[in-house]
Amino acid sequence: MKKIKIMAMLLLGLGLFTACETDRDDNPVLRTPDGFELYAPAMSGVTIDLENSNVIELKAASRPDYGAPVQVTMGAQIALVENASEGEIHQLEPTTTDITYQVTAAEINKAILEMKNIENEADFVAEEMPLWIRMTAQLADDVEGENRVYSNWQKLTVLPYFVPMVDEEPIYWWLIGACIGDGSWNNSKDESGKWACFPIPLMKEYEYAADGTGHIAATVYLYDGAGFKIIQTLGDWNVQVGMTGGEFAYNDGGSGNIEATDGPGFYRLEFDTKEEKVVSFEKLEVSSSAYSTVSVIGLNDDWETDIDMIPAAGAGENNHMWTTVISVDQTTQFKMRANHDWGTNWGYGSEDGELNAYGFATNGGKNIGIEAGKWAIYLDDITGFYRVVAVQ
Repeated sequence: MKKIKIMAMLLLGLGLFTACETDRDDNPVLRTPDGFELYAPAMSGVTIDLENSNVIELKAASRPDYGAPVQVTMGAQIALVENASEGEIHQLEPTTTDITYQVTAAEINKAILEMKNIENEADFVAEEMPLWIRMTAQLADDVEGENRVYSNWQKLTVLPYFVPMVDEEPIYWWLIGACIGDGSWNNSKDESGKWACFPIPLMKEYEYAADGTGHIAATVYLYDGAGFKIIQTLGDWNVQVGMTGGEFAYNDGGSGNIEATDGPGFYRLEFDTKEEKVVSFEKLEVSSSAYSTVSVIGLNDDWETDIDMIPAAGAGENNHMWTTVISVDQTTQFKMRANHDWGTNWGYGSEDGELNAYGFATNGGKNIGIEAGKWAIYLDDITGFYRVVAVQ
């Protein structure tokens, strides 16, 4: 009996030993580290003139230990006061997987102006000031930074400069294909100067980042055999999105077209210009257009003559994308209207003649101002989004 008990104890001990070994070697447990060390930046002993500096380099002693081989992205935070509270800290985006993080002097300067709420040069005083900076780390898929960890703070002395706080225009990507524009797939201008492409519209009531990035979305009618691709820059195929094997393919010139995945119909594509990826692509129930024509009217104070816009190729009564090219010799106004009638007309702005290159036009809205030049005008009649682009 004693011999059996001894053998059982030996087997139990061996099992515990094996389990511990498994946890250490074969099945590592993911954990959130307490923090990590940031070395003092090389420029910490001098005043950094932000206007005449390029980058400030931060370097961690090592990558935070998460207890498992995971991808970690590194970023940075700055504060204007020591021992800052959460609301007094500005997060710089995680952009590297390396323990060395380079932040531009211009990015830090812009953050300082934002944190001080300085919008006018009259409110700005150019003087040396302390700045606290630290590195951050988070798992690559932790987009919101819910489990972000931090290094120690390091103190810098900086000299900021004033620059107008002007947000960038939202970034557009373009649709091109058999069901877009004239359907030619021609990624170059036609004789009128128009491209056979259509800008992916902005999203209504969506707040875009100061650098213009964010989500954009288009509703496209796909008939049998129709397909399209997404390109970043007109005239350039280098950055594109297609589809291969049912998955979106990026920057692959040999990829297939984006086509209907659930039979002909309307599909909504949402794209993130910051991450440069498709967020969603799904079939929708959308009514066919009630408009046989959409036109531009009012140029040079002529409110009688319609300039018909061109529908997307092959869409027929299912078209919701319209485009045309106009030339004007002086600043003027225009609206867009359906079926050569004022029952449905699109305008935009707070007052007639206000210059707006893009927006969500509404029925009966204000006349849209436009300066002398040659312009391509695009309208998505589902959302009312329009865009005016200079034609070179």
